[in-house]
Amino acid sequence: MKTRKWLTILTCTVLLAGLVSACSKDNNTTSNEASNNANESNAANTSQADATNAANAPAEETLAGSLITKDPLQLTIHMHYGNRWAFDDNWSVFKEAAKLTNVSLHGTTPTTGTDSYEMANLMLASGELPDIIHGFHDWMRQQGPEGVLIDLKDLIDQYAPNIKKMMDADPGIEKYALASDGKMYFIPSVVPQDNIVAKGWMIRQDWLDKLQLPVPQTYQDYYNTLKAFKEKDPNGNGKADEVPYMSRNTSGVQDLLIFWDADYGWKLRDGKVAWGPSEQQFKDALTNIAKWYKEGLIDKEIFTRGPQAREELFGANVGGSTHDFMQSSTKFNETLAEQVPGFKMQPIAPPANVSGQHVEETKNSTYLLHGWGISSKSEHPVEAIKYFDFWYGKEGEQLANYGVKDETYTADASGNIDLTPKVKEGNLLENLNLVGAQLEYPHTVDPTFSRFQNTPIVNEAFKMYTEGNYPREQFPVLSYLEDEQKRYDEILGAINTYVNEMFQKWVMGNQPVDDKTFDAFVGKMKEMGLDEMVQIQQAAYDRYVK
Repeated sequence: MKTRKWLTILTCTVLLAGLVSACSKDNNTTSNEASNNANESNAANTSQADATNAANAPAEETLAGSLITKDPLQLTIHMHYGNRWAFDDNWSVFKEAAKLTNVSLHGTTPTTGTDSYEMANLMLASGELPDIIHGFHDWMRQQGPEGVLIDLKDLIDQYAPNIKKMMDADPGIEKYALASDGKMYFIPSVVPQDNIVAKGWMIRQDWLDKLQLPVPQTYQDYYNTLKAFKEKDPNGNGKADEVPYMSRNTSGVQDLLIFWDADYGWKLRDGKVAWGPSEQQFKDALTNIAKWYKEGLIDKEIFTRGPQAREELFGANVGGSTHDFMQSSTKFNETLAEQVPGFKMQPIAPPANVSGQHVEETKNSTYLLHGWGISSKSEHPVEAIKYFDFWYGKEGEQLANYGVKDETYTADASGNIDLTPKVKEGNLLENLNLVGAQLEYPHTVDPTFSRFQNTPIVNEAFKMYTEGNYPREQFPVLSYLEDEQKRYDEILGAINTYVNEMFQKWVMGNQPVDDKTFDAFVGKMKEMGLDEMVQIQQAAYDRYVK
């Protein structure tokens, strides 16, 4: 019966993993459809007991530097995410870490694999769990209670001083990682809060200059500016072909909701969770956005144009404004210098919304989506947690962020780091990824790394957004009880599909936005289980704040 019960739970996990992946736009969540032998739960209990006993054992001999063991030790790891990145034993970053710690890693997933789901299925189905498992945060928090991973709290207290110090300074780390049973099964990467800026608003400064327009300060100003772009021929070709607001993402229309204090998902109002699409603010926003779309201020093909929208519309000198990542969007100032003389995409402060607030809806997460856990079958939980801790120390942090000294970066006598010319050639991040750096495994992300990516215009924009405190706090990642999770996923999946369908209809004018249609919209969501979904979310949030 144990085998059948675990199989049922893991099958449910497959459904959850798919939903989480869709919501996060990431195919990194893992899943399982295969059964495991009846001894799995006993193995989990034994490994957890071993970990607890190890945490209570007498202190071991102190080793020099970052050494973890006297003799070389190899641990196995399952790491495959993004349908691309599989752990590669040849990554020089981890070879260097092995020299420093005496612990090496051996990847158990083929580097040629292209399906992260399939790789996870194969791992779980085999029954041969590696020492370390890398995975998406929701999946990791679910697998722990099912016997795949062990609780890390006692091990951290006893053997991981860097992680413990970090968690003491930021209690949010434990909240982020805790499963519904109150245990901690994985460690995430941590991003210091001085690196909060994600996306931002940008506008064609050359068009503003030509039309002698000021930078828009409010959403009404922004509307008037887009209207001028549409009607006053800023590209000077005699045609009304300008596309005032554009986006390479279908969610680009949703980015406009913030002007009317509306949301496309969950938000907090007076300490209570609220579903954005059911609120009056959502209706008000839809009314205005549909008007903008009808007047040609929003790209008519915004739902279908796709990820090359910037290349296409900026390159044709018709795109006027967007909400996107500022690093990549302002690079067109250089790449289009000859093709579109004078082209200048300028970051601006978020135009004030209906409440008079300048709010940027996005914010860099303090904790990245993926992390490491120790499997219930590992015979080396102490060594594994010490290895995790290494990556949160100075040597591990430099390796994870910059790679290997003199191979991918240099450092002067004062410790100032510069990337080598070879790394700076071409795609900087890709070059570091290929040696095992700048990937999503546990470490402290260096917020100053962006200096190698950002131009002066972006650095100034980041300073403006940070000092203005524009990025708003994000709705927290919550964990659910087993019965809550299944029901929540069922309801949310159906409601999200319905919201997406209706939102596009309203924006494109295929259905009028009025009290009758919106009341019917909310009523339909209630029929689909909206009130129950809100109750589940509120209960999960209440547990989170406690």
